[in-house]
Amino acid sequence: MREILPVLLAGTVVLGCSAALFVSHLQSQSELKVDPSEWNPATIIFNVSFACLALTSITLLTVLKLRSTLHREEVARLSNELAETESQREQLKNRVNELNGEITSLRYDFHSMSAIQSATLERFTTTFRKLPTPCFTLNELGRVMEWNDAAIELFGLQPHEVVDKELITLFGREFVATPAQDSVYSVFLNYPSDPVEFRGSTQQGTLVTGMWQCSPVLNNEGRVVGAVTTLYDTKKIQKDVLSNEPAA
Repeated sequence: MREILPVLLAGTVVLGCSAALFVSHLQSQSELKVDPSEWNPATIIFNVSFACLALTSITLLTVLKLRSTLHREEVARLSNELAETESQREQLKNRVNELNGEITSLRYDFHSMSAIQSATLERFTTTFRKLPTPCFTLNELGRVMEWNDAAIELFGLQPHEVVDKELITLFGREFVATPAQDSVYSVFLNYPSDPVEFRGSTQQGTLVTGMWQCSPVLNNEGRVVGAVTTLYDTKKIQKDVLSNEPAA
């Protein structure tokens, strides 16, 4: 509105001047006692035309000035929106870069942890397999998962012959309702399990006895997901094995 005021003032001055000239002309004609019928038509037409032209010019200038103001305001608004959009785009770009950095870091951590876990699993597998004491692991269904070298030597069964097999299938009917079987149940019910006496048979029918220890395998939530079973007192095992071998 402030930008239109100069145009309106200029138009008002022009109209005022035109009106003053026209009034002055009328006064001069009146003082000269000129009959209105004898007034100069050209002068009247000129003054009226000049006033109309001035009014038209003022109107056009006012409209143009108003449109120019609106145009500048629209340009300013769009410029502000564009600046805000650019700022938001830059912020989004920075956030995307941050997320990409975090993803890269997580990927590196994941690969590092995977490598550590693989190495740990490899060491565990090697250590477990080479333990001098017969050991095997059970899954949460009570079936054999892993079978070490000492167990292979004692029972005469290879890993592929025992994996996913139930204990009663491996140790025969003598295993049913024994303290060893009860200790397995206790572990999976999350009850304490003490070492108990074990009696079982090899594939060749040789009786094997020893001390049986079953321990739980827990997940991160503390739930029992498996068990590790160990047969120890090696001297007693060897004595029983030798005493049950047929004489040569």
